[in-house]
Amino acid sequence: MIVGLGALPIGLILALSPLADQAVRTWIGPGIAICGALALPAGILRRSRVVVVYENGIVDGDTRLALSDIDEFSVVLALLTISGIRAGTEYQVQITGHSNMGMTTLRFSSGNLGHDTSRIDEMIGRISQCVEEKMVQTLRRGGSVDWGKRWRISRHSLSTDTDPPIEFSDIAAYSVDNGFLTIATRARRKLRMSTNEANFFPGYSLMQRLVNENTRESIFTNPY
Repeated sequence: MIVGLGALPIGLILALSPLADQAVRTWIGPGIAICGALALPAGILRRSRVVVVYENGIVDGDTRLALSDIDEFSVVLALLTISGIRAGTEYQVQITGHSNMGMTTLRFSSGNLGHDTSRIDEMIGRISQCVEEKMVQTLRRGGSVDWGKRWRISRHSLSTDTDPPIEFSDIAAYSVDNGFLTIATRARRKLRMSTNEANFFPGYSLMQRLVNENTRESIFTNPY
């Protein structure tokens, strides 16, 4: 849309300018204007797409996806700038699950929700709870769950595809800063994970519960 808004007036100015030569007025100027005009509808349609978030699900056009059917989601924060000046933050969301259309991946940004970050935050919180509960059910059955591209969470430990498992009781500290989770063990090992990874938020919440001895036991002693 921005390209269309810029190209259309530039093309018209070149086509109508008495200072431009014949080729510019006849071919180049009108060509740029036409390209700009053609780009406008696509931009308008893209901007007008609206994703509706309900209490128990998401509707994107003809696609309906219940929160309980979401298997994986990720959130990327993108800094918005105007002329080099920070203008805000855009949430870029990707969700995968079983919808009325079959296995579905939805991609949208906070722009599709009117840049209302409170709605995005609320949606992320609800999805995280649903996905985390699925993770807990898998652990209760004795399995393990993927967390991001290379991490796995089991009942007693956290592991990656290249590092030996870390017992939750051996984790000395952890923090999230500048888009990364850093975990430090009592043996002074450090691991890092990007907050952009799939299922970061439910996995992080589950990890916190497993690191805490009191909540770790309650996950498996309380069936509901």
